Amino acid sequence: MQDLSHNVVRELESRGASPRPRWHFVFMRALFWLLSAVSVVIGGMAFSVGWYVFFDNDGLHVSLSNILQVVPYIWLVVLGVFIVCAYLGFRQTKKGYRYSALLVVAWLMVASIAVAFVLDAYDIGQGVHKYLLSHTDFYDDLIFSSEDEAD
Repeated sequence: MQDLSHNVVRELESRGASPRPRWHFVFMRALFWLLSAVSVVIGGMAFSVGWYVFFDNDGLHVSLSNILQVVPYIWLVVLGVFIVCAYLGFRQTKKGYRYSALLVVAWLMVASIAVAFVLDAYDIGQGVHKYLLSHTDFYDDLIFSSEDEAD
């Protein structure tokens, strides 16, 4: 047994291996938690804008014939991407592997939707939507809303 441990130590020294400092692991853990939190907030913002575009748009009367045109697909895709990012960030945390993927994704969606309703209460979704309409060329083509019905 003693011979094996000496061989391992000699091999580590010959390869130039050295232990990583504790701050490296603390930094990585904090980075993954930050990634998860930012992803939930951005997912919440995406849901808030989607909610505004679909429900809160005054003057937009949704009928069965144009319901597929009115659904804000781009914001659903953004929400999905950031849910996946939050999931991957959470899985890299110290105890993230213990929970099933379905449970983690469900909690992340609930958290994103809760953030979205808080943002919607302060009209953040409306502000982001109107900002994107006035400052980008491509956003107007992606979204069908009452603000661009005159186009």
